[in-house]
Amino acid sequence: MAALPKDITHAEAMAAFKALVGQMGAGADLSVGLDMGRYGKPSGVLRATFWPNGLTASTGRTQFGVAADSYRELLAASEAAWAERSDLHATNTIREMALAIISITADLGECTDAALRAKFDGADVTRYGDRACEAATEMASNGPFSIVKLSGANDIAA
Repeated sequence: MAALPKDITHAEAMAAFKALVGQMGAGADLSVGLDMGRYGKPSGVLRATFWPNGLTASTGRTQFGVAADSYRELLAASEAAWAERSDLHATNTIREMALAIISITADLGECTDAALRAKFDGADVTRYGDRACEAATEMASNGPFSIVKLSGANDIAA
């Protein structure tokens, strides 16, 4: 019988996946397990599913999953998939933070990092805060705001 190639251990995989999900932010969630092939043709015996905004987040919808036959392959596929999605995640986070900055400033007269940390990870506030301020300034300067009437587009029947 041929020698099996050495894969990384469960503990090594856990540490590597924790590091990867840590790049997504403190609220990110991850599930790694056996792919039983229940939802279509399995593409590997292991599956990793990531929720960069958290398992219960309803914004951003940036959930993604990958499958592979070993932890080493699964980690590589996960890193590649995150590299493809990280810019979209940053854009969504910056936009959401910009809207929060506008709202907090309207309510309190100023926006503090502490107020933002009530909704966002402190690392995200540090990482995206300046860009979110720029986006908030750009968004808010589009005023005065109004609602454009598109009668009939999706009216509720009278």
